[in-house]
Amino acid sequence: MTLYRCLKPRRRSVDHSNAGRVKRRRDREGPSRVIESERIESTRLLLQPLTLEQGDAFSRGDRDAQQWAPGFPTDGDLRQAQILANNPERAVSQVNVWGPYTLTEKRTRLCIGGIGFKRLPDATGTVEIGYGICASRQGLGFMTEAAGRLCELARVEGALAVTAETLALNVASQRVLEKCGFTRLSTQHESIWWRLQL
Repeated sequence: MTLYRCLKPRRRSVDHSNAGRVKRRRDREGPSRVIESERIESTRLLLQPLTLEQGDAFSRGDRDAQQWAPGFPTDGDLRQAQILANNPERAVSQVNVWGPYTLTEKRTRLCIGGIGFKRLPDATGTVEIGYGICASRQGLGFMTEAAGRLCELARVEGALAVTAETLALNVASQRVLEKCGFTRLSTQHESIWWRLQL
């Protein structure tokens, strides 16, 4: 799977046209766990903010004392680490959930992949996600679990829809989105765009 494919870093800004809508939903449903702990849990996974220090370890290939599954980090993880290094304001914090996360398997405590929001929600309340997982953990339902949990976070935080892009030949990634309730939106060249209304 490809992580954060075609991600184009943007200067962080606040979309005031959507701020009221996001705030109303937060007021109605309460803050998400990530605002309090900067960590999200699902049945088998921990979604934890990708840090600059982790990204640096990815780039150096420093596996000493790292709890990484075989095949992690992937090329996508390395790209995301570089994007974060160039745009540190994208890091997840107590005031920003719209950034990158690592996936840790609870049972083994090993880092197995990454997932995250590519940017802030736009004026329509739509936000795009990207994800990827190392080969040693593919086909076990981990990414479906993580994507579903991230979409739930987006809903609680005020987003109105989630989109994602897959390669036309990446059937496994497409199945992840279908299981999470996404519908096919359009096909552009070698890519398929998907959308989930929250």
